[in-house]
This record gives sequence, C-alpha cells and structure tokens, in this order.
Amino acid sequence: MPAGHEAVLRWARDTGLVTDEREERRLARMRLMILASGALPRGDLADVVLTAQWAAFICCLDDHIDRCGLGMAAGDLEQFTAPLRRVLASDSDLREVTGRHARVLADLFARTAAGMSAAWRRRLVQDYTDFLNATEQEVTIRQSATQLTTDAYVQLRRRTITVLPMLAVLERTGHAPLPEDLPPELEAGLAALRQAGADIAGWVNDLASACDDATVGQDNLATLIAREDGCDTSTARRRVSARITQRQKDFRVTASELRETCTLPPGEAAGLRAYVTQVERYVTASLTWMARTSRYAADATHVRDRMQSGGSARGDQPPTSFGLGCLTRGSASPGSRAVGARPCAVDLSTHEPPHPGVRMDAATILTRLRSAEGHENPYPLYEELRPAGPVIRLAEREVALIGFNAIEQALRDRTTVVQGPESFDHDGSTVWRTRPSKVLLATSILQRNGPEQTRMHRLISAPLTARRINSLEPLMQRMAARCADSLESAGAVDFMAHFALPLPLAVISDVLGVQECDRSWFAEQATTLARALDFHLRQQPVPQADAAAMELTAYFTDLVTQRRAHPRDDLVTALLSAPAASGDRLSDTELVTNVILVLLAGLETETNLLGNGIRILLERPEHMARLRADPALAPTYVSEMLRFDAPAQASLRWPTADTEIAGVPIERGTRLLIFMGAGNRDPDRFEAAHEFRPGRPRNASLSFGGGPHFCVGAALARLEAQIAFPLLLRRFPKLAPAGPPVRAPKLVMRGYEHLPVTTT
Repeated sequence: MPAGHEAVLRWARDTGLVTDEREERRLARMRLMILASGALPRGDLADVVLTAQWAAFICCLDDHIDRCGLGMAAGDLEQFTAPLRRVLASDSDLREVTGRHARVLADLFARTAAGMSAAWRRRLVQDYTDFLNATEQEVTIRQSATQLTTDAYVQLRRRTITVLPMLAVLERTGHAPLPEDLPPELEAGLAALRQAGADIAGWVNDLASACDDATVGQDNLATLIAREDGCDTSTARRRVSARITQRQKDFRVTASELRETCTLPPGEAAGLRAYVTQVERYVTASLTWMARTSRYAADATHVRDRMQSGGSARGDQPPTSFGLGCLTRGSASPGSRAVGARPCAVDLSTHEPPHPGVRMDAATILTRLRSAEGHENPYPLYEELRPAGPVIRLAEREVALIGFNAIEQALRDRTTVVQGPESFDHDGSTVWRTRPSKVLLATSILQRNGPEQTRMHRLISAPLTARRINSLEPLMQRMAARCADSLESAGAVDFMAHFALPLPLAVISDVLGVQECDRSWFAEQATTLARALDFHLRQQPVPQADAAAMELTAYFTDLVTQRRAHPRDDLVTALLSAPAASGDRLSDTELVTNVILVLLAGLETETNLLGNGIRILLERPEHMARLRADPALAPTYVSEMLRFDAPAQASLRWPTADTEIAGVPIERGTRLLIFMGAGNRDPDRFEAAHEFRPGRPRNASLSFGGGPHFCVGAALARLEAQIAFPLLLRRFPKLAPAGPPVRAPKLVMRGYEHLPVTTT
C-alpha cells in the first residue's frame, strides 16, 4: 500500500479511530488519499495526509453512529456528540478530553489551527458544529419516520455531506485562507459557491447510493421527488440529474463572478481567488473519489444497476464524471495491471509519485481536465501526463493515450472500435433505448463499426466529392461577407454569436437544403443535442437533448419526404438518389440520423475552429499581419490551427481483440481514453510542439480523427476556414480583442461560448 495511505491507516490505529481489523479494512477501502490528493494536486505530502485524516475522522464518525444505532435510545446520540462539542467550544487540553472520537478531533484541531487566525477558527468551529447539529437532526428524522419536503431535505443534505466543514480545513492545508472582513456581497457569493458545491456532491452521492438507501428504507432526493411529483423512480432520477446539471452551472457562474468582480486590494483579491480555486478542486475531487472508491461500488454490476437510469451502457459512474467510473471499481484492486504489461505503460492508479518531486496521479489530472481549469487550458495538464509515456495504464481495463503515434495506431486499427448498439445491449442495460438522443447517435455512423460503418461512410461521403465541395466556394464567400457585416460595430461584439456560429450554420443549412426561416430554430436544437457528444454530459440523462433529437428527427423525416417528391440540388437529394443496388442505399432511418450527425459535426466543429482560430491570431499580431498580406497562406494557417488548438480533443475506443499499442500489451475490452489534443502537441512528433508555426513540416494532425471514423466533412470544414480568416483580416484591419473570452464548459468539443472583439 502506498506510503500516504499507510500513514492515514497507521494514524487511525494509533489514535484509536479504528479499533479492529474490520474497521481498518473499511477505512482502507475508502482510499481517502484519492480525495485529499485530488483536492491538493500540488500539495506537500504532510498537507495531503492531514486532509485525508480529517476525511477519515468524518467517515468513521458517520460509520460509528450508524453501526451503534445511535439515536435509537433517548439521549444516546447527544451523549456521544457532547465531548465533540466541548472540543469545538474551547481549546481543550488533549489530556482532559474524554471519548476516542473527541480525542481525535482535539488532535486534528490542534494540528490544523496552528498559525491560523481567530476568524478561521470561528469558521471551522461553526461548520463542524453545524455538521453535528445536522447529523443529530437527520438521525431524529430517520427514527421518527418524518417525511421531509424536497426543499427541507436539500437544506439538511447540504449540512450533512461534509463539504462545508472540509472546506474550512482546506483553507489551512491548501494554503488558501480567506481574507478577513469581506464585504457582504462577497460573503454572500462565497456562501452560494459552497452551498452549490455541497449540493452537487450530496446529490451525486444520493444517486450513487440509491440501492443502499432503498435497502434500509431511507429517503434520498430521488425518492422524495418521486413521492412529491407522483412519478416513477427512473423519472425522478433523471430530474435529480437535471438538478445536478443546473447546480454545476450555478457553481461555475458563481466562481467566475467571484473572480471577475472582486474589488478587494490586489493581495486580498489573490487570496479570495485562491480560495475559490480550492473550493472548485475539492468539489471535483469529491466526485472523482465517489466514482473510484468501493464505498459505493461492491462490483461493476451493482453500480450499473444503481446508475442505469440515464447512465451510459458503462453506467458505473456518477452523472458528472468524465469517464472516471471505471478507473478503480470495487471489483478491481488498486494499482492492478493487465497481465504482461510492460514497464513503459506506467501504472497511475495510485496517488503516489513514481519518483520524488513528481506527482503522477492520472485520475486527479483527468478530473482537472473536466474542470474549469481543463476547459480553459488543457495543454499544461496533458504535459503533466507526458512523463508517463504515450500509453498510460489507469486501471486494469482503462488506458489513456496521449502520444501521436499511439493515438494514430488506435484510430486506424479496425479491431479497435467505438461503442455501438451491440455493446450497449451486451452490457445488460436497455435504458439507452428509451433515450432519443442516445438512439439517434447509436444508429448513426458515429457509433457503428465494421462493414456497416464502412457502408455508411461510403454512401455519405460519395456526394461530398472534391468537385462538389469546391463548387461551394462562391456560396461560402457570400455567406462569410454577410456574417462579417454583422460584426461591424462601434463597440464590442461577440464573434461567436455574430460570425463563428452563423457562418457554418448558413453553409451547412444550404448543403442540407434547410430553409433560411428555419435556421435559428435549427441552430438551437443542434446546439442542445450536441451536449450528448461530450463524455461527462453523456453520462447523464439530458431531457433537453432527447427533446432536440425528437424535434430534429421529425424535421428531417419530413424533409426527406419532401425531397423524394421534389428533388433539389442538396445533400439530402443526393443521398436519396444513390444507386439502389442491394445494400447500397441508406434506409430512411439511416438517412435521417446521419444527416442530423452531419449537422452536428459540421456546426460544432466549424464553429469551434473559427473561434479557436481567430483567438490564436488575435494573440499573435505578427501572424495576423502575415496572413492579411498573403491570403494564399490560409491552408497552412488552418492546418496549424487545427493542430495547435483542436476543436475535437478526445474520443473513446475499445479493442475487440488483445493487441499492442506503441509496444504496450492491451487486453480486449480495455477502454481507451484517446486525447487527440495531447497527441497534436506531442514533442516526439512536432518540433516546438507548443509554438504556433504555420507551414511546419509533417503537419497532419489528429483533429478530424483517423481510420474508419475519419470525419467525412473534413475538406468542407477546411475550405470554410480558409475562406473566412483572410476575409475577416482584409475586411477588419483593426480587429482586436474587446475583453476576456469565455470557454465553453466542455472538453471533448473545445471552443468558446463568448469571444468579444472590436472591429474599429
């Protein structure tokens, strides 16, 4: 067992927090160093261990109350918590404290409080006292079988999930103490941030432990919603997931507002921002810990049964996890390797660094990738993974690929497949068939393999000949000029709203034959459905995406009927006119789903390419001047933009047979997390990979995928960008940033939500 974990267990034994082998095994299975190291990714080992000890204290406290049935007899719970309250009420002499849990609390308090302000002590005492109050209240409610309203439950859950008291600890161990005497508006903002974080963790916990709650007859948020709304459990769980999604938005918005609107003096402002970052890290670390620990997963099947409502076919992770549910399940031992794994596949399933000074916790880094930090700039995080090599074993059947050659090999290998309908059904869950967005994607080329995928790819790409694409150039020129008109303004204007989205929308709509009057509705539905393409969103039921899938399916079904009766010069007509030889024509269902996929890919990819590309140029005036002076350089600039900041950053694959990738043995069924964005910056492939160098040799990137699933619209996307950038630079010589941009909260599809510019 790694030193950090052993230190926590040894401390728990020495202090009497655990008193027998069963309690020790239970604490070991919690693997609290995952939580602590995730919250303090760059912390000293002493700070990480102290944080884990606080978490161990809380977990053991909860377990002791449940195991002993405290609250069953009048006054027994209050008698147990009284020594704890006395410790919090004053700086008691450790020798005078009675009760093993109280002695542990006094020891932790004394070690943590050293050097901290009186205001910090008050916060810690207040948060832990409130936690004890809420715990007593919860036990009383449970014993009396009182039925809470949803609102009352949410308020109580927020106080019992332990996020709030742990944040006070992390002020000290994370070296992010709050400034003193903050203005009321900042205090209110911080309270809202902490509450949102506690709600997210509490509700994910509720979903993950639903079966355990049901077994003991205990309410959780889903059962309360089902009772109040009169709906079934599956619907209630979807509504919980929707609440989690909304609270994540609240959390991100509040964190952003606290950073951007802070009016404190520079030193205090920096302290406030450091605290906000610490809160974000801890909430993210809590979700990762719940995804990985056997605390909520006796085995993969049990988890899948708990999470199948709205979960993926591999539905063993909390709704907010970015593909981390399989990193370490209850059925897999920490640090395990596939048989025969070679040393070059570095095993990062534990928190301990492979050598002093290097923290190689891949799970923490992956969690940070799906946080605000990763959305803003994933490339430093890719580099933190780089020393582990191009192929990184995360767990027994979980591997990350970050090297260019390794990724290219995996994408081109026809035995390495996407997860399609056959594997969804094989996993034993048919819930995906109730999700219109999942059904649409699963029946498209995106999630097909083998001969079926080859056939679809051939039929869809046949009309997209080089001649047809080049014939669209005049249309693209007109559309780009029209969109540029809307950028002309005396002040700041959002490039994404006025150009990056409208241009590809106009082009793809014309290609598909969508009427101009339908295009704004079209964009709204497509943007909503595109959420289902991002890993961590695909793990949730997304009612809006399902509704959009149904709306778009109805729209294009009607359009196919119209084009069959009245052909036009568009892609739908071309696909309908394909030869009718056996097996060589798309069915109506295949036609509709794949046309919608063309819409999604064309809109999302091109919008992000235009936004990322113009930002690259705005940050490099010398390149703006060079491209403005010589528009013929546009193809090399677009190629480098695609490599330097790819609109598509990640993908998933599964090998159907034992194989090797970059010399590393990979077992059949291993999940491959493929980070094209990392491969595009692989220094073994590209000289000065982190520099923007148009015209560099061997500049083929991974941004459009590779192998059987190479993007059918790649040439169309390139041409559109090659037309757009020179036109913009020629039209607006004074084009400049007009404020900080806002990244979209995604990793798989990387782009901006807002990108303010000025043209005068």
